[in-house]
Amino acid sequence: MVMKNDASIYVESFWKGHKTGDFEAVVAIAQESFSGMKNKINATRWLCANLAARPRMQYYIAKYNGIVAGYILWVEHGGFRPEAYLELEQIAVKESFRGKGVGSILIKSSFQNIKKDIEESDRKIKTVKITTGKDNVRAQVLYEKTLGAKIENIVKSPYRNEDIEVEMFVRY
Repeated sequence: MVMKNDASIYVESFWKGHKTGDFEAVVAIAQESFSGMKNKINATRWLCANLAARPRMQYYIAKYNGIVAGYILWVEHGGFRPEAYLELEQIAVKESFRGKGVGSILIKSSFQNIKKDIEESDRKIKTVKITTGKDNVRAQVLYEKTLGAKIENIVKSPYRNEDIEVEMFVRY
């Protein structure tokens, strides 16, 4: 499903059957955005594994004038319960497209689509979790603005000992 939000940015579900160029663009954005994804082979394997877990794991891509500008990964935890627990696992916007509203549109549009899918299966969203770096205030503001997320916990990063993360939640 394509959700148009602006004359030049649109969001669509991303799945295994997508065009090769879109797949390669998502891998490149992951490599550019996350220190643990620098290795192309590992980034590709990660993407493939998550795509295979659909509908539990769902990717969406944002295109800006037809070019993949970013992606988001949503994960549902705890089984397909009547009250869904979602996590915004990953979001990344290609560096050259940052500051153009791509992240906001990607979050809002993909969340609307997931919410619709859940409601069509006679379920509802109970909780949304997002984790980000404690010093990444820009991301925290984005999550609060787009989803209404609030910081509930401050934890030591499971990835790097010196880093601290915040856990943000939206509870319905």
